[in-house]
Amino acid sequence: LRNRTVNMTDHFWLNEEQLARIKPYFPLSHWVPRVDDRKVVNGIIHVIRNRLRWQDSPDVYGPHKTLCNRVIRWSKIGVFDYIFAALVAKNSPPDRLMIDATHLIAHRTACSLVKGDVPRAIDHTKGGLNSKPHAVCDGEIRPVLLLLTEGSNPVTKERNIATGLAGCVRASGDKGYDSGAYRAALIERGISPVFRQEQSEHSP
Repeated sequence: LRNRTVNMTDHFWLNEEQLARIKPYFPLSHWVPRVDDRKVVNGIIHVIRNRLRWQDSPDVYGPHKTLCNRVIRWSKIGVFDYIFAALVAKNSPPDRLMIDATHLIAHRTACSLVKGDVPRAIDHTKGGLNSKPHAVCDGEIRPVLLLLTEGSNPVTKERNIATGLAGCVRASGDKGYDSGAYRAALIERGISPVFRQEQSEHSP
């Protein structure tokens, strides 16, 4: 079994300056004080960087359920989206943003599509249960927005994706994003859609 109490140097820790840059975007705690944000945020990053299961997170970051619940709660209210966008905008507004996606195969135990009021971004495709994570990056490949949608629809929640691109001049993507709805959402926000002509059924 893996040792969950290894040396501190093996763990990921943001320094004080890095933590100070993102702390203003943490939601306020109401009534009950939250578990130490520093430990939880670093634990989340450690798990994601090392592609671990939540239950395999080192003890130094606290209970793994706290990490998992924080990701779900903050993702639902858009905290991570605000942080990504703020880190990019800290330097200069991006002129061009790029979006791409991939497919993730969902485990059969994730077949429940709704848990409480949190929808599961999972759908049936020819390859089984799938989810589709979308990543929006600036010209230096820094993440601006991460969005998870169902795997069966190549372009879903176009308006939400376009909202994450607000402030840029041009937005590019592959033919999977070249839909009328996505183009209209971009143009509505003053963004020029850019697609290679040989991949597009629409005018550039």
